[in-house]
Amino acid sequence: MAKTSKKVEKTAADDKASLREAEKDFVRDNYFEKGHLFTKIYITVAVIIGWIAVVIPIYWTLSSTIFRNVMKPVWDYEEGRRMVSQLNLFFVIAFVVLLIGAIGFTLYNNYKIKNRCSKKIVYDTEQLRTRMHVYDDLMTERFGNSQIRENTRYYVVPAEKNLATDELKKAYKKAGVGQ
Repeated sequence: MAKTSKKVEKTAADDKASLREAEKDFVRDNYFEKGHLFTKIYITVAVIIGWIAVVIPIYWTLSSTIFRNVMKPVWDYEEGRRMVSQLNLFFVIAFVVLLIGAIGFTLYNNYKIKNRCSKKIVYDTEQLRTRMHVYDDLMTERFGNSQIRENTRYYVVPAEKNLATDELKKAYKKAGVGQ
């Protein structure tokens, strides 16, 4: 038992080292790496401009409609207030229509599931159980005990252990549960 726990601990440490190596190969971000000053400045300026483009229209709209009594509005035109109130009416009506549609489709879907879908089991439970055992045996043979497989966070599969496209199908056929 002690050997197994040491082996699992070693595997976890190996997994972390392998993960770091894989990250070096696949993950690269010039913004957070040392150097690349132009990239950092460019991206920072672009993000600030983007946020300004989001905040200014929101401020203009809110200060001129909802908060016009609290702060000085950017624009004070009757047409603008009418437009905002018409948009509010449109959004309320759209919300009600979408809500009714969603409820209607949900009720229709529940009706179809309850009354039209098959209510009996259409698969062979014994064949399924046999297939599950064949699958588990094949995975244990290839990749080791299921406990180690399921508790390992990062695992690199050697090329010779990869499954062929039809290998599981062949194993099912060999066990007499294939098509």
